[in-house]
Amino acid sequence: MSFLPVYKYVYKPVVGVVIQSGVHPKTLKVLKTSQVLHRVVPKAMNKTVVYTVHDEKSKANRGDKVEIVPTGRRISANKTYTLSKIIR
Repeated sequence: MSFLPVYKYVYKPVVGVVIQSGVHPKTLKVLKTSQVLHRVVPKAMNKTVVYTVHDEKSKANRGDKVEIVPTGRRISANKTYTLSKIIR
């Protein structure tokens, strides 16, 4: 009988664009933009989030569209996501 870990939350993968790579080894910065509706004024606004991502093989370059997933544990003080795949 095998025991599988039970996670409290199920996270979806995040798709974003690489804005920085090569400065630190095995580290990327990924920008994710989404549109949200303002609560007071009915206006669509752009919300941006920058993720610091672990890239084990340093394959992604600046401008690539990538998919990242949370690791479930911290890799460093700011890195909690890893590179899943490069879309284009």
